[in-house]
Amino acid sequence: MLQEKEHFKKAVPMEACGVYTREKGFIACKNTVNELDGFSFCFDEYLDLHSSYTITGIVHSHVNNPNTASEHDIDNCNATGIPYYIYSYPSMELNIVLPKIKVRSKN
Repeated sequence: MLQEKEHFKKAVPMEACGVYTREKGFIACKNTVNELDGFSFCFDEYLDLHSSYTITGIVHSHVNNPNTASEHDIDNCNATGIPYYIYSYPSMELNIVLPKIKVRSKN
């Protein structure tokens, strides 16, 4: 959780994002959203990660806000089939949102 916290700290006041992978654990990613609330991966970066690793979780921070999943978070979690790990920053309280569909495996 130390890597995540450092990544989140660097992004303040913006949200930060990353992924959990089976092979390397947490990998920090660039947030391409230029608003205080919200995140989006750089498409090419995510595509490279997806082709190189088994992504087991999508990670992002809520700065000075609860770790409650937004409707957008829930919809994206369900669409990707990958759990969402939402951290309140700086408290680092964690909320794990599980998809309503089966998690895809990389084969």
